[in-house]
Amino acid sequence: MPLAIYVLSLAIFCMTTSEFMVAGMMNTLAGEFAVSVSQVGYLITAFSAGMVVGGPLLTAALLNMPRKKAFIMLTGVFLAGQLLGAIAGSYEVMMASRIIAGVASSAAFGVSISISASLVEENQRGRAVSIIFGGLMIATVLGTPAATWVADAYGWRFSFWAVAILVLLSGVTALRLIPVLSRPEPTSLRHEMKSFRNRKLWAAYLTSFLIIGATFVAFSYFAPIFTELTGFSPSSVPLLFVVYGAATVVGNLITGRLADRYTMLILTIGLVLLTTGLLTFAIG
Repeated sequence: MPLAIYVLSLAIFCMTTSEFMVAGMMNTLAGEFAVSVSQVGYLITAFSAGMVVGGPLLTAALLNMPRKKAFIMLTGVFLAGQLLGAIAGSYEVMMASRIIAGVASSAAFGVSISISASLVEENQRGRAVSIIFGGLMIATVLGTPAATWVADAYGWRFSFWAVAILVLLSGVTALRLIPVLSRPEPTSLRHEMKSFRNRKLWAAYLTSFLIIGATFVAFSYFAPIFTELTGFSPSSVPLLFVVYGAATVVGNLITGRLADRYTMLILTIGLVLLTTGLLTFAIG
């Protein structure tokens, strides 16, 4: 695999770490900005809202831009959002930083997949894309726990700065390693919107929306729940995030191998297990 694909994966790792890192420092940020824990939770919502709403709009605006140029630009926008968060002196500034980072992250993810597929032969595209997704998965296993540990040890701003530096390094390296790619075929937003007429596509969107939404609601408040309700010490939170992230990676590997042959069965079992787990979590 070209080294550029691993650099793209590193960038996605950093951006995903940034998305989840607030979950591990909710109590700290609540004290820093003199707001409630639930208000800090809105910072995670803001990042996700930026991805859902602003990301597709920004992607549409970049449809006809060379992909390397688009990725570098998006990395710069994300870096600006991350740096704004690192120096934020108020809750409102932090909220703005999360929205900016979320918008850039969503668009960068799509562009990264497109670039990775263009750098290899057709029979290697699946593997190339899986490396990009690997950055996302590793962020849940290592990135979020590491950011939480750094925040506990050296302060939350240090954690934000560390992610910003990694994003800068990945962007500079990508600028050097990604070759000049052919300009994408000219298209229009109207042409792209035609795919939304497919009802089955909307069913998939709705299912994904409910599953991801339900999971993130619980995940966002892991830190205060573990420390304030279940009695875990703050120092154990990074380890708990590692366990959670490892479970997502193992689950993804298992379902990935079985999903092509048993799609509906895997989906049904997964929904039942997720519902049972979240109900148990809520009742307990």
